[in-house]
Formats: sequence, C-alpha cells, structure tokens
Amino acid sequence: MEKLLTTTLLICCLTVFGQEKKSEETIFVVKEEQAIFFGCEKIGGKTAREKCTYQKIYEYIGKNIDSKLAIKEGIKGKYKIKVTIKIDREGNISETITDSEHKKIDRKIKKSFKKFPQMIPNKQNNIKRATSFTIPLILIGK
Repeated sequence: MEKLLTTTLLICCLTVFGQEKKSEETIFVVKEEQAIFFGCEKIGGKTAREKCTYQKIYEYIGKNIDSKLAIKEGIKGKYKIKVTIKIDREGNISETITDSEHKKIDRKIKKSFKKFPQMIPNKQNNIKRATSFTIPLILIGK
C-alpha cells in the first residue's frame, strides 16, 4: 500500500512538471525611474538624480532627527539602525520601518518621517509604482 501511494505521488508530480509552460510575463528587477525628490528631476543623468535624492534624504534626516537622540536614551557608542521608507504611487510616505530595539528611538524616527516631503514617484513602463528606500543611520551615544 505504501509503495502504491509513493508511486502514485511520483507519477502525479512528473505529470504536473511535464505540463508546465514558460511564463510570458516580464519580471522587472531594475527600476526604470527611481522615486526622486522635487528639484532633483532637473539634474541630467539617472545616477546624478539618484545621488541628489539620497543627498536630500540625508539633509532631511540631519534637520529632523535629533543628533543627541542616542545620548538622551543612554546608548553608549555607535548605534546602527536601518530605516526603510515606503513611497506610494503618489510619492508620499506610506510607511516607515526601523530595526531599532529601542521603542523611544523607533517612535521618534517614525514621527520625524511623518513630515517627509512628497517625492516624484517611481515609474516602470511609464506607470507610477510604489517603492522603498532603505537608509542606514548611525546614532552616536556616550
């Protein structure tokens, strides 16, 4: 009985894989046009626009996240955090995710990104798409 069940399962698996067709869908790994800050769209070249966008993101962080946050929370040394901001189809932040283990730091970083300016959304085949940015931050404690 056990051999019959094993043989039947093997035949079914072979039949399913034998009938499999290649997909005609195209999967995009590279973004055609990355979401960018307003003002960066005027810069020539995709790489230069992306560099400008990251520069503006870090300028925003420098102005809106307290540089003494780690000290205030009693953290010693360097405290590394990854912040992921999700940008919706309209260019607005839809979610902010951090990998911080400190709830107060997590809350303050998320709160600071609520005022993040609207961006020009990501495009793929000239269609607006949601995207995300992952930003490494290092907070310096005592």
